[in-house]
Formats: sequence, structure tokens, C-alpha cells
Amino acid sequence: MLLFNIYKMLIAKPIQVQIDRVFDGDTIIISTGERLRANYIDAPEISHGKTSNDPLIIEHWYWGNFARDFLTKLIGGKPLIIIASGQDSYGRWLSDWYVNKITNQNNIQLAIARQGLCAYYQPWQKYDFSQRELSLYLNILKQTVRAKQAQIGYWSVPNTILPTEVRLRF
Repeated sequence: MLLFNIYKMLIAKPIQVQIDRVFDGDTIIISTGERLRANYIDAPEISHGKTSNDPLIIEHWYWGNFARDFLTKLIGGKPLIIIASGQDSYGRWLSDWYVNKITNQNNIQLAIARQGLCAYYQPWQKYDFSQRELSLYLNILKQTVRAKQAQIGYWSVPNTILPTEVRLRF
């Protein structure tokens, strides 16, 4: 019961967190040791010790490292404001990330999408968006489509493989 009450307290409320390290292009670890997964984006995967001879997989992993490094530079050393929406099957807190204040201009997921370093991601059917969530999701969708059309970031790779496809192969 205590865990449920803590969980309810965290959902949809802005919380300032200190970043311990960036795990990959859409996951960070905060000072409490918990992993936070960015809502609505899916950054290219990192090899995490896996090997492949497939040039598209190798290129995908390159962009995964690039996305992680971009995120590290973007938020490194800065306090982060997060708004959690739940936990995924891996126990990571699904959340929206902001630097300084809660606006689309300060949203980390949008910054990653603008650089062409993610696909949009909505792993479940959701219809009860708040106005903030809907605005953020639609802007992420718009920016990822724009990046793909302009061939920015990992979308510059012909026949690029989506992160979900890479995960299925390993």
C-alpha cells in the first residue's frame, strides 16, 4: 500500500531531479538510482556489447551513441524537471523532461526530435492526454516527421532501421 501511495504522489507532478548519468538517448539514471525513460520518443539503440556484421545495424548503433552523447551535452550538470506518467515493464519511470521550466521550448524530448535523433513512440493506446501532454506529443510527432523528410540525424541513413526493429533482432 505504501508503494502505491508513493506512486500516486509522483504521477503528473513536476519533480526536480539530479542526473547521475545518461544511459542512452532516451534513458537516464538519477541520483536515487532510478531509471527514467523519456515519453513519446525512441532513440536509436546502443550496442551494449552486442556485435553485428550488418552495416545498417552498425550505423544504427553509431547513431545510438551519437544520441546518448547529444543528450549528455544537453542536460549534463543541469537540474532536470520531470513529470512522470507511470512505469514501463522494465521498471523505468516514463516521464517528460524539462530544463529550467515546463514549456515545449525547454523540453528535452523535443530537442532530441528536432535533431533527428529519435522516432516518435507511443507503445499503448492513450486517449486521456492532458493539454500539456497532447501538445508535447503532437510537437514530437511533427518534429520527427520533419527530421525524416529533411533527412536529419539518423534519418539521413538510407533504409534506416527503427529502434523497435533493432530490438527485435537482438
